[in-house]
This record gives sequence, C-alpha cells and structure tokens, in this order.
Amino acid sequence: MADDHPVLSAIDAERERLTGALEYHAGEVAQIEAEIDALDQAAATVQGAVERTSAAAKSSQAPRQRPPASSPPAAEPPASAPKRPREPRRIPPRGEVLEYVRAQGEPVRHSAIKFHFRLVDEELRPILKGLVAEGQLVRTGRTSATRYSLPDASGAPPAPTPPSTNGGGAEGSLQGRILQACMLGPLTIAQMALKLGANEGDLRGAVGALLREGELRAQKSNGTVSYAFVG
Repeated sequence: MADDHPVLSAIDAERERLTGALEYHAGEVAQIEAEIDALDQAAATVQGAVERTSAAAKSSQAPRQRPPASSPPAAEPPASAPKRPREPRRIPPRGEVLEYVRAQGEPVRHSAIKFHFRLVDEELRPILKGLVAEGQLVRTGRTSATRYSLPDASGAPPAPTPPSTNGGGAEGSLQGRILQACMLGPLTIAQMALKLGANEGDLRGAVGALLREGELRAQKSNGTVSYAFVG
C-alpha cells in the first residue's frame, strides 16, 4: 500500500519527534514566563518601597520656610539730565563759499561744495544763486555736471552753458538765457517773453526741457504759474 512506503514512514516518524520536542519545550517556556512575571512583581514592590522612603527623607530634611521679609521701598530712578538742545546748522557766509571755490583753482562741483560745508541743497542753493547773480561766481554745466568757478580774470565772458541734448543749438542757447534770467527771481512765460524777446511757444518748449532736467521748478501763486531757478 502507499501508506507503507518507506519514505512516508520516515516523514511521519520525524513529524512525531518534532511535535514531541515542541510540546516538551512549550512547557519550559511557560515555566520561564511565569518566573519572569514573578520577578517583575517583586521589582515593582521594591521600587514602590524605595520611592516612599526617598519622599519621607526629603520631607524631613526640607528647611522650615520663613515668612518673607518686607522688601525696602524701591529707589526712585535719578532724574535724567535735561537734553542738550541741538545746535543749529552753521550756514557759511557767501564770502567763505567764494574763498573755498577760489582755493580750489579749478571749477568745483556743486556736490563738492555741499559736502565741504555739510549743507543740504536747500541751504546751499541760495548762497550759490546770490554769488552767480552778483557775478562773483560763474555757473557752467547742468544737473550732475554743474560746476562753479571764478570769472575769467581777463574779463572775457564765461563760456556759455552747453546746449541740452534734448534740443538743437538754438533751443540750448534759449535755455541758457532762461536760466540766467530766472536766477534773479521766478518768471512767468509772459515775463520771459518780454525780458528775452522770444516767442512764447519757443519759451514753453525750452522751459519744459528745463523742468524735465531739474534746472527749473514750477510754482503756482494766485492762479499764476511761474518758474524758478534750481541751483
């Protein structure tokens, strides 16, 4: 019969041996787990006793708290010294600015003069404008290229302001005349036309270019627009 085959018989015998070994060792495993549980319970008991003993020792060693002593009144902060008023910015006289330009021996940039005297544009412009109007200084160039120098000692007229790149030579010359006229005070277009003998249409174009370049600024008073020089 098939069940009597020697290989099958050997397999059955080995299965029975392994099953028996498993059952034997299963008993040992159960016994070991029981012993571990007993050890865990003993450790928990000892740990609880240690914690209770430690807490009792700390309680007996804690110093008795004393009532808080009354703290002395807080000292008042010393009165702060009065702030020293800021000294007003020193505005140099025109003669001092003129001597500085003379000492350089060459045309001086607007920004260099401003830096030397520690002034802002609003403080320096009236000084330079007055010196140019009095003929003690000559202004050449525009915007960032503006320079100031002494008049030519030979008496020759100063070099004309270079024409603007926004227009031709005639318009550039008109712009220079407008700037020189506005150095003496704000002017309307109509006043420029009378003073310079120029067409109002040409004047409006030249003034527009000067406004864009920052050489003039428009100001309105009583509904009338006039144009002032920006030094």
